[in-house]
Amino acid sequence: MDTSTLKERAVDISKVADTLSDELAQLHLPEPSFEHGLPGALHSDAPDSNASAARQELLQKLDEYRSLLTEPTLHLTLNWQRNPLISVHSVVRLGIAETFPSQGGTVQDLASRLNLRDGLVRRLLAHCATHHIYYQTEHDFFVHTAASTVLKENEGMRSWILIGAEELIPATLKASVYGKAEPEALRASDT
Repeated sequence: MDTSTLKERAVDISKVADTLSDELAQLHLPEPSFEHGLPGALHSDAPDSNASAARQELLQKLDEYRSLLTEPTLHLTLNWQRNPLISVHSVVRLGIAETFPSQGGTVQDLASRLNLRDGLVRRLLAHCATHHIYYQTEHDFFVHTAASTVLKENEGMRSWILIGAEELIPATLKASVYGKAEPEALRASDT
């Protein structure tokens, strides 16, 4: 196991962040932002580059750092508690994603357009904002981020969210129940 101290890990993270920043500057690309998202050269389907390698290394180091500072019981539950799908599914299913104005808007206007309660829309957008999906600029006024823009503009992504939340996750959770009831059904040769 890695025995690096917190400070040593932080220094490593800083070095990799510097490398990534330098690589982006050499390519004349902006640094990532919540408003505009990742430059294309850092997308998962972009060709391999020093910048994409630095991005992957930085994400790995940050994930390790977060895990190191998370108590063991939260490793088992944290993703359920901080899962953006909890609110994103409702934002898509209720039409908020498609209806959300390009220039941003108020909770009350959006709720009125969709015939929903203000409190429901407020809670959903606020939860999304904790994941950088929408951004609250003032009380009850939200604007788009790169992630919420994808939800608005990409029908395939909205469909994928619905399929994931409504079909794939429930089926995955049933696998152990089914496997216990029908142990032969989950033989290794069938996977």
